[in-house]
Amino acid sequence: MSQRIQLHKLVQQAERLGRRHPIRSQHAQLARIYDSINRAVFSGTLQRPRIRLSSSREFWGEIEVGYRGHRQGPRHTLCMRFARQFPSMKTMINTVAHEMVHQWEWERNNNLTHGQAFYAWNDRLANRGLRL
Repeated sequence: MSQRIQLHKLVQQAERLGRRHPIRSQHAQLARIYDSINRAVFSGTLQRPRIRLSSSREFWGEIEVGYRGHRQGPRHTLCMRFARQFPSMKTMINTVAHEMVHQWEWERNNNLTHGQAFYAWNDRLANRGLRL
């Protein structure tokens, strides 16, 4: 079980480190960030998907949707991929939050775009010191 950390403490720590403090990604750290954001922003309603690290330099994070057969019909599976290194802890936290909004939108609306419903999360995240 991951260590429970309050989101505001993560954001404060990231702000103390500043924007020019590169940080290497670790599965456990990404899971703690995910769980903190889930409790604070999504009331714990999201189920953490599989987290993978990627060597790609084309993105900080992305969500992958896959489908697999099941006795009751096809089911979707989610996986979040994150860069192996971020320019700052704040960028890492914001990226996890961004991908979680995509997860929310997918699970409720089968939508992964940057549309109006996606950006409706701006204020909710900003109130917790996060950027979409």
